[in-house]
Amino acid sequence: MKAAIDIGSNSLRLLITEEVAGKVNVLRQEVKETRLGEGFREGELTSASIARTLDVLARWKQELLAMGLAHSVIFATSAVRDAANQDEFVRLIKNRTDEDLRILSGEEEAWYSFTGAVGGFAFAKENCLLIDIGGGSTELAGFENGKLAAISMPFGAVRWKVMANRRFDVKRAMAKQITLRHFDRIDHFIGVGGTVTTAAAVLGDVATYTREAVHGRAIDYQMLQELKGRLSAMTLEERKQVTGMPEARADIILYGLEILEILFELLHIPQLYVSDWGILDGILTDQ
Repeated sequence: MKAAIDIGSNSLRLLITEEVAGKVNVLRQEVKETRLGEGFREGELTSASIARTLDVLARWKQELLAMGLAHSVIFATSAVRDAANQDEFVRLIKNRTDEDLRILSGEEEAWYSFTGAVGGFAFAKENCLLIDIGGGSTELAGFENGKLAAISMPFGAVRWKVMANRRFDVKRAMAKQITLRHFDRIDHFIGVGGTVTTAAAVLGDVATYTREAVHGRAIDYQMLQELKGRLSAMTLEERKQVTGMPEARADIILYGLEILEILFELLHIPQLYVSDWGILDGILTDQ
């Protein structure tokens, strides 16, 4: 039995798995939105967001100990990676959980997301491109000249909201980075992260979120535009009531969908396969 916790810019994700007869079974999945990346404008993690995050981590750690898991992998991505008070946060994590926090680089984040997400499909990994839209950054990962290559871009759903970015500026900056990569032939586009899984859940009227309910769903450009238009016409309170919409994500979902729409345009995506497998699966596979 193994456990990993992903400290993202918007949410904390817990995954516990167990391998039986060569098959990996999911014992528990949980997501808690603590909005750690809300302080991007100032360049530091706020005391309030740190407190929310530590409270959830401490509770999860006690629950894992009760299950007999003395050690779990705790790692962080964009929000902590870019924070000026990163060292303080690492120290607080150690004090509350007795675990060393691993801070992934953008390239490591893309690698683990890619290996985890593609593992959920029967596709040849050499012909897949991963799109990982997070709260603080967006990663692309795929093969270039036979080797895995990645792009990490500082645009995510939470960061866009906090920084009040303009669509034109985001698209121009993303296009500039994407043109630096020349991925090999792409047959399948795979999306991970809260934006795409929420989109799949809303499109499928998924009242109770499970891996099986969203994994493998396909989204095309027209579906994405219709969804974005429908949600844009709603008030925040109305979006919170939409089937499949986590209440804590209702205020940032449109920013995430904007990023996804830009990627559809820049990469000429015919359809995107939604994966509930991802960075946590990739990290646990490596343990």
